[in-house]
This record gives sequence, structure tokens and C-alpha cells, in this order.
Amino acid sequence: MVRTSFADWQGLYHEGYFHGSNSGYPAEGYEHAHPTWEGYLRFIREARGDGLRWLDLGCAHGYLVGEARAHGMRACGLDVSDYALRYTPELRGRLGLAMAEVLPVFSESCDVVTAFDLAEHLETPQAMLREAWRVLRPGGLFFLGTPDPLHFHRPEKTHFSERPPSTWLGWLRDLGFLRAFRFHTEEYNLEVLALKPPLEETGERLLAAFGKDYFGAQADILQPVAHPDLRCVLRQGWSPLSGSRSFTTSASLYLLNEGDRPLAVRLELRLALAKDLQVIVDERRVAYLSGERGLAEFSVLPGGHEITLLAGEYQHVDVLAVSVDASYSDFASHNLQLPFDQYQRYRSLREAVTLLRCHEERPLRVLDVGGYPGQILGFLPAEQVTVIDLQGFDSRHSVVGDGLTLPYAEGEFDVVTSVDVLEHLERERRPTFLAELWRVASRQVIIAGPFESRAVSQAEEILSEFIKFRSRASHRYLGEHAQYGLPAVGEVEEFFGSQGAADLVRIPNTPLTVWLLTMGAYFYLDANPRLNHVSRKLTGFLNELSPSLDASDHYYRQLLLVSKAPLSQAQHAAVQRLVHTTHEKPFDFSPVLTMLSLFYFQLQEEKERDYQQRLDRSANQYRATIQSHQQQVERVMADRRSWQEHAHQLEIEKVKLEERLLREAHAYEQQFTWYQEQMQRYQEQAQQYQQQLEQFGEERGSYEAQGQQYKEQLQKYDSQAVAMRDKIDELNEQRHLAQVELVTLQRHYERLQQHDEELTQQLRRLEHALAQKDAHLLHQAEVIGQQAQQINAQLRHRLARLLQRLGARRAAQG
Repeated sequence: MVRTSFADWQGLYHEGYFHGSNSGYPAEGYEHAHPTWEGYLRFIREARGDGLRWLDLGCAHGYLVGEARAHGMRACGLDVSDYALRYTPELRGRLGLAMAEVLPVFSESCDVVTAFDLAEHLETPQAMLREAWRVLRPGGLFFLGTPDPLHFHRPEKTHFSERPPSTWLGWLRDLGFLRAFRFHTEEYNLEVLALKPPLEETGERLLAAFGKDYFGAQADILQPVAHPDLRCVLRQGWSPLSGSRSFTTSASLYLLNEGDRPLAVRLELRLALAKDLQVIVDERRVAYLSGERGLAEFSVLPGGHEITLLAGEYQHVDVLAVSVDASYSDFASHNLQLPFDQYQRYRSLREAVTLLRCHEERPLRVLDVGGYPGQILGFLPAEQVTVIDLQGFDSRHSVVGDGLTLPYAEGEFDVVTSVDVLEHLERERRPTFLAELWRVASRQVIIAGPFESRAVSQAEEILSEFIKFRSRASHRYLGEHAQYGLPAVGEVEEFFGSQGAADLVRIPNTPLTVWLLTMGAYFYLDANPRLNHVSRKLTGFLNELSPSLDASDHYYRQLLLVSKAPLSQAQHAAVQRLVHTTHEKPFDFSPVLTMLSLFYFQLQEEKERDYQQRLDRSANQYRATIQSHQQQVERVMADRRSWQEHAHQLEIEKVKLEERLLREAHAYEQQFTWYQEQMQRYQEQAQQYQQQLEQFGEERGSYEAQGQQYKEQLQKYDSQAVAMRDKIDELNEQRHLAQVELVTLQRHYERLQQHDEELTQQLRRLEHALAQKDAHLLHQAEVIGQQAQQINAQLRHRLARLLQRLGARRAAQG
């Protein structure tokens, strides 16, 4: 289900989410468990100042927005939960309803964008990252906080997009961000600072200071890494920085190879005191260090890796400096470092996949099912490989999923592989597993692993007993082989035949004697830390020396190549060459036996040297103990002489003390006589005081009567005081109401004043208009007067003419 509207999210992020019903928050609510961002705010303010435009995505109740505004930031927040946004009404107008994938914000309008504990809740987190890039100004800062699923094991129903660190850092790099990251508070808590170019001086300081477990420019024990594709940070188990760092039992670093090639890494440690340490990379021990300085060299594939420094149980280690450097390597050199058994299985798989390609130019789409921790990636770098397993690893090729229900469409991959997996499933689940492999493959399925036979079972039993004797612990994977039983190769072939397989080829891999003796040598050497470097060299030597595939009568592992369509003639020929390679190149195991003998004698010599060293250390300890005892006896004798002198002095002091006590006793007798005389005088005074007390008793009655009167008056005063307090409260209430009324009247008076000013302005405008009107009327009156004069003159002129005409007419008639 892809949620595309606010309504789709409301049921998830309502009251129940913020009070723990469908989240990891406590029942008391998010308001009691939310973090504080004081360190972030101080860190940014010191570098960039205040007044920054700050946008918090997934703001929930808006606590970060409130803190940012208190630090002088122009902050606002967005969230999809209307319940969360209503929780803090004091931030109304600063919080809004929006989806992080489509932000209602202008481009390049923000200085800081934060997304803490948000990305894992999104179904399309890359859209949120693109939006953050869009709304940030050049030089802007983007802070991302999200859990690493490889260390975060608490189930959260609303975490739809948990990704390992290399994925988030890769997505940010592809967008163009400059990045620094760290693991803060918890080993799973990944925090990233991404800066939108250009990089200025303040931005460079921010990136340099952020990649630690503190904010600051103080130099850490981890030296800066110079290689452009390598990044390294401290992860878990370390003490706070105080010139050096320390750990007890174990601590880890996170190493990220951001390139597309393996890196040959050099890890150098400098300790305060000599210690023995094991260096473990992704659950594989690569070095054993002894002394105050140690160097470990190993190779890593592209992606993230965990480096664990392991000391003895409860041992305390002070680390002064850690430096990491690297150079580019190649996949062939990296693969040679793998244990013999792993190298053999994947080398044969690589050759099988290579012959299936023939001359096809495009890379094959390959799905490796149950392939943790992704060793196949080093053998098929030219193909598009995806590794799916119940356990994920830190690579873009890793997918967490179950091989019994693959999350892929039918025929989505060209080739589906599964190496040493079938024997770790219960028998009743194996047909379902094989059917899923067949379903998602469009061309071939390759199954590799040990199959059922008496010789293989005996060899595994012998190796299992040897490992248990050598390391005093059972081997987990060999134990599962015995528990579930090895699969029968005939049953697997019959299953694929029933599915309509067109071709099925059985390719043997690794002679059984070679496998047993080599694995015995490996576990024998691996159990002795002092021979760890020899074990690594032997592994590389045997991997280069041994044939890739073997067709002897007894072999440990077989590779089944199952094709949906018939193989071509060239492919068939290539397969046959692989099958018969061993007859042409038999494997001579005598160097292994010779080397084991040399190792045995070397181990015996080391034991003798260790025994002699222990004897020497014991002798030195005994000499030191005897010398210490002699010194202690001398100190005791000197103390004895000192005590005798002290006893003589005490005798002298005793005589002096007795004389002084006699003198003091005589003085005390004199003082006692004086005290008796004083006591007699005090008794006489006591009789006088008794008589006075009787007189005071008579006066006491009158005083008590007066006291009763005072009590009655006091009660009256108390009642009057209560009435006065009530009156004062009433007056205070009236005063408060009067103040409220006064404020109201003042506001009304201010509104009247404003209205009066408006009327005055309007009156002025009317007077001005009236004056203009009067002037206009005066002007019109003048014009009308002039016109009236003209009309009167015209009328008089016409009247005069009429009178003339009338006079002329009368004169004519008369």
C-alpha cells in the first residue's frame, strides 16, 4: 500500500502512536520522551549566527521548533499528523500539515532543514531528500537522523524504509551534498550533516566538527582519512574523549568504501600500554595485535563494514591514536583472502555464471539467495547482483527477505543462485524454497552445496569433533547440517525435472580429502591467535594453488546448473571442460601436510619458549618478593628500636604525670570545700526564692483573669480581622473588576479618540470641499451676474427699440 494523502497517514500517527500503542514511545507520551536539540542549536548558532530560516520535517509536537525559536531562529515545522500539530497550541501558526515528499515551500528559501527520525517512516524517502535539496539555499545545512537496521532490532510497525548507512550516504552524495556522519548516543543512531555546495570556511569547520561524538574542533584519536573513497568513524564502546579514549573488552569503528573497487586498508593503533588485541572485520578475524603499536592489513569490498577491536574479557585498553589509510585493490586479490572453503564455492559459481554469459554484452541480472555477507559480489563485479538473506549487510546490493517468499516477479532475474543454503532448511521447506528460485529465474538456477553421502557425513562429523576439541565449542553450521540432514542430489534433480527443466548439469567441487584436511588446518591455525598471520598466508596460497572445480570420485560440494532452455553447444562444451578439469590437474596435498608439520613444530617451540618465559618471569617475581621481604624485615627491626625508645619516654612521662595528678588532687580538695560553702549560701537563697514564689502565686490569679480578658479581646480582633480580610478581598475583586473596566474604558476611549480623529479628518475634508464648493459657487455667481448684466443690457436695448417703434407707430397713427 502506497500512502499518497493525509487521510492515509492519520490512522498511523494519531494519539496511539505518540503514547506507545503502535510505536516505541512510553505510554506517558512523546512529550515525556522527546530528545533535546540544545547541542545542535548551540553548534549551528556559533557557526552561522541566529535568525536562520529553519524548517523541521516530521516536527510532531513541534518541540524542536520551539527550542530553535528560543535560540533566535526563524523556525517552523511540518508534519502529516493533525493530532500532533494540535498538541502545542502555543506554536499555532508555526506548524503546518504537509507531506515531506512534496513540500509547500519555495525553492532555495531555507538555511537549515532537519529530519530527525522521519526518513524511516516514509515509503519514498528519496523524494524527501530531493525536496530538502530543493528548498535549501546554497551553503544550507540538512540534518538527517535515522536508525541503522543492522544494529536496531526493536520492531516498529511504522518503519517502512530502514536502510543501512551506506544507502543514505550514497543517496545524499548522488544529489550533490557534501557529507559528514557519526553514530551518536546509541550504536544504531546514524546522524548525518549534509551541506549544499558551495563549501565555505564555516561549512568546512561544521563538517569537520560534526563527524565525532561531540561538537567541537578538538582533535580526536582517529586521524583524518586521506583516501577519497574511504570514510571512517568511531562507533560503539568508546569512552568520552580526554586526550585519549579507552574501552573495556571491545570497541568498534565503522568503515565505508564509497568507490566501486575493493580497498586494501591499513589500520594502525597506538596504545598507552602493551595489550593483545584481535581485529575483526565483518565477523572475520583478520589480525592479532600485540604490544603498544599494531598494524592490521585487510581488504574490503564497496559498502559499509564493521571493524571490532576485541581485548580479553573485562580488559581495559587506552588508545592514544587510530590511523586508517587505503589504496585501490582488485577483486581477485580480495577474493584470495577468503577462507579456503568460501573461495572454492564462489570461484566455481563464478565460472559457471561466466560460461552462461557466452558473448552476451549486457550484464546478467543475478539473484543470490541466502548469500550473507555478500561474498559473491567480489566474484561477479561485472554483473547486476542482488543478495537477499534473512540478515542484511551494509551494501546497496543487500535486501532483507525470506527465500521461501521472494519479493520478486516471475522471471525477474536471468540467473538465480543459492550456495550452501539448502542444507540449513528443514526437509519439508526445501521444495518451497526450490520452487521460489525456479519462479523468479528466467534462464538458469544454480544450486551449490554438500549433498547426502556416507563419506561427506563422516568428513563433516570428523571436522565437527576436531573443532569442538580445538576450540571447546560446537560449530553452528555443521551442527545444522547434522540436525536437518544433507539434501539428496537425486531429489533436487527430480524436483527441477518435474518443473520442466531443459538441461541439468552436475559439476563437482573440491575433493573431500582436500576439503577435510584444509578445513582442519584452517580451524587449527585460526584457534591460535599467534598463528593468525600464517593462517591468512596459507589461505591465499591454497586458493591460488587449488583447482577451481574437481571431478574426483569423492568430493565435498556439488554445483547443480539447471536451465529452463536447452544450453547451447558452446555452453555444453564449456561445462564439460569444467567437469573434467581435475583429471588433467590433480591436486597434490603434500604441501599442506608438510606445512602442518612445520606449524606443529613451530607451535611446540613456541610452547617451550612460553614455558621458559613463564619460568623466568616466576623467578624474577620470587627474587622481587624475597627482596621485598628483606626490606620489610629491616623496616620492622627499625620500628622495634623506635618503639623501645618510645616506651622509655613513656615511663618518664608517667612519673611526671603522677606528680602532677597529686598536685591537682590537693587543689581539687580546696575547691570542694569552697563549693560546699557556696552550696549552703545557695540553699538560703532558695528559701527566699520560695517565699517570693508564694507571693507571685497570689498575683498569678489576677494575671490569668487579665489573660482571659485579653484572649476574648483577641478573638474579637481575629473575627474583625477575618471580616477585614473578606472586605479587602471584596475590595481587591472590585479593584480587579474596576481595572478590567478601566482597561475596557481605556480601549473604548482609544477607539473614541481614533473615531474622533477620523471624524476630525473627515470634517476637515468636508470643510475643504465646502470651501472649494463656495469658491465654485462664487465664481458661478460672478459668471451669472455678468450674464444677467448682458441680458439686462440686451433687454433695455430691445425695449428702447420697441419704444421707438411704438412711438413711431403712434406718431404715424396720430
